[in-house]
Amino acid sequence: MLAQIKARESSKKRAVVIIHGIGNQAPMVTLRSFVDSVWTTDNRLTDHGTRQSWSKPQRVSNNYELRRITTTKDKTGKSTDFFEFYWAHLMEDTKFSSVLWWIRRVLVRGPGRVPHNLVAPWLAGIAVVALLLTVIAAVGLAILKSLQVLPISLPCAAFWLAAAGIILAALWYLRHRVIVEVVGDAAAYLTASPQNIGARSRIRTAGLQILDHLHQNPEYDRVILVCHSLGTVIGYDLLNFFWINNVQAFVHRTPESKGALKNVEALAKEVREQSGKSDGTVFNNFRIAQRNYAHVISESENFTWKITDFVTLGSPLTHAHILLVDDGQKLGMSENDWFSKSWIQAWYQRLDARTRTVAAVLGARIAERSLPICPPVPEKKDQAAFSYDLKGMRGKPVSPNHAAVFGAVRWTNIFAPRKWLLWGDLIGGPVAQLFGPGVKDIRLAGKMSKSWIAHVNYWEMEKFRNDTQHIEALRAAVNLLDEDEKTAWDRKPPKSKANRERLK
Repeated sequence: MLAQIKARESSKKRAVVIIHGIGNQAPMVTLRSFVDSVWTTDNRLTDHGTRQSWSKPQRVSNNYELRRITTTKDKTGKSTDFFEFYWAHLMEDTKFSSVLWWIRRVLVRGPGRVPHNLVAPWLAGIAVVALLLTVIAAVGLAILKSLQVLPISLPCAAFWLAAAGIILAALWYLRHRVIVEVVGDAAAYLTASPQNIGARSRIRTAGLQILDHLHQNPEYDRVILVCHSLGTVIGYDLLNFFWINNVQAFVHRTPESKGALKNVEALAKEVREQSGKSDGTVFNNFRIAQRNYAHVISESENFTWKITDFVTLGSPLTHAHILLVDDGQKLGMSENDWFSKSWIQAWYQRLDARTRTVAAVLGARIAERSLPICPPVPEKKDQAAFSYDLKGMRGKPVSPNHAAVFGAVRWTNIFAPRKWLLWGDLIGGPVAQLFGPGVKDIRLAGKMSKSWIAHVNYWEMEKFRNDTQHIEALRAAVNLLDEDEKTAWDRKPPKSKANRERLK
């Protein structure tokens, strides 16, 4: 039976979906450079040394500017289709006033409400705003100066008017090309205000359509999400909503399916309790159990789940306590009850003191299961389970809760550490501190940590010919050869500590 399943799975394909970050990049530019890094130049993927790829029409979205890039078969007998979820054209009509409001919300705060790792960016942001205000004042002074000398000297007046015009042109370019079209993407997507709801809904609807098409297509047995910058927030939302839309299909009735879920729950509890203090064995076992559970729900009677990995690069989710929620908002009575009495207090107390000053709202959203974390939120404070029994149904079926997407999906986050503001990645960073000890944070070293434009270089090879640590980390996270999945196939998933005790 196992041989038949392996044969059937090896005949299928895997899909890798790339979600780009902010900016005005053209369609397919991100996708082609990414494929070069993780497929074309990786000598380990095939035995024969030929790694060809070509573009074909894609049918997963209504964007006819996009194509899929498909590959030859690798040494496992599978080929890969690479897709790009291009969303830049869906971010329309961003208003300058909305961007200014968002910048004000992020920057206008007392020093005591700025976490240690954000002090330097916060001061830099204030300095930039002060500089812009100074430049605007200089334009006004230049115009006044031209009016003052106009009756006396036409050349002098023309000089001051020309200076004012040049500065105004520079400010116009900065306003449209940087503030509105680049920073505006982040401000619009990260702010749930009435003027931004339309763009947020368009992006999420288009992304969910792609995931649904890939899941309905029987050609694919595995889907990998790889996201960069603001695309990591979009990908996180898509995972959350797609799981919510389909979680009712994952009702487990057989002992095998229940056992896979209960095992990942028990190992999740051990990961939470150890929280990075172990030698890594429990963490690795938890990741294997996640993959095993993903396989179980890939054969669900009602719906086939295919997403196995969520890979984030340069993710602003490292600042989720400020970006995803309004950290200055007061908690309501029910929110405060969730936050103060639930299991989330253990998470909250592990944060440093400065981070805790702005993390209460994020904690409340996690506790009420609006925002999924890894490992998932348990049902009760002293309980390991993030599933519940469906009462009144025969066979005592068990269902995971609506925030348990990371029970089945492994999260790997890659970042270049920031140093002295200019080196490394100013935007990205570790996310496990906020989103749970089940996230695998990979901290890059070498040239990437010393590059002042690291944020846009996570799959760049030409600039780092003698140091490709970031490319190796990316290839391992995407894991086209399914090496960990093979491990889960070839032996039973590791048992939790509680199960090991019972076996004795």
